[in-house]
Amino acid sequence: GFLVANRGQILHESYHNGMTRTTPHLAMSVSKSITSTTAGILIAQGKIDPDALLTDYLPELAATGWNGATVQQVLDMTTALDFSEEYTDPGSGIGAMSNALGLTPTAPGYDGPRDVYAFLPSIAKNGEHGKAFTYRTCNTEVLAWIVARTEGKRFDAVLSERIWQPLGMEQDADFLIDTTGMPFAGGGLNPVLRDMARFGEAMRCGVHGNGGQAI
Repeated sequence: GFLVANRGQILHESYHNGMTRTTPHLAMSVSKSITSTTAGILIAQGKIDPDALLTDYLPELAATGWNGATVQQVLDMTTALDFSEEYTDPGSGIGAMSNALGLTPTAPGYDGPRDVYAFLPSIAKNGEHGKAFTYRTCNTEVLAWIVARTEGKRFDAVLSERIWQPLGMEQDADFLIDTTGMPFAGGGLNPVLRDMARFGEAMRCGVHGNGGQAI
């Protein structure tokens, strides 16, 4: 699918290879931007403190590599973790997370975690938090977990309430989920193309909605 919009007006829209206007499409890591925006709304409302330790929200991670990191460092991806985002290596951090999420066929002999919340505590520390940016999808999974814990409901429900409904999205989006039904917040959102454009337009305009929080 291909859509070009300018100042809220669609200039071009076309679909190919069996895709239509109502076909959800995997957003991959654009999901991260939507997840972090959801967290940003809660930060703006004072429900999440970006300077707090993430373990204040998720004590389950106190004895792991996440210990000592702040919520802001999770948002900025400046956490110091033993997690490689090497997609061609099945033994990398993202490879192990894919096994836990069930995103890819399980590697022979894999006996590790089988869902995202079980996997995240297995990540060890490597370095000092806050020193350098390193792209790691696992940060977004922790961020979604903080959002879910803060609101007392699943992340996808919070996303619906805070972004999808206020923006009047045209269609429901799908989420890739793990074996427990938890959404893959770092790369598993499947919206239709027009709703992706609506989100982009909201970013451009600084839209306010759902009680006045900045979107």
